[in-house]
Amino acid sequence: MDVQTIQARFDNQEQAESAIRKLAALRGDRFRIEREGSFSVEFAAELGTPEEAAESGSFTLSANIPQEASDRARSVIEAAGGRMA
Repeated sequence: MDVQTIQARFDNQEQAESAIRKLAALRGDRFRIEREGSFSVEFAAELGTPEEAAESGSFTLSANIPQEASDRARSVIEAAGGRMA
């Protein structure tokens, strides 16, 4: 299965986490959220982050997505309030 790495920007962590839950259903993996300027969190089996990461700010999400799901992944990101980077 061919995969591609996607990146998106979100205004807050809640939006990014919402996108991750939906992207997981598309068989995405290696999810990573980075708070621009300081904090980085990797997601494995469960979602959940330290409280300091929940502060407002800009967040970048990266994930590996199956090539055939890339259009759907873009829609999921936009519906969650993100924009492709």
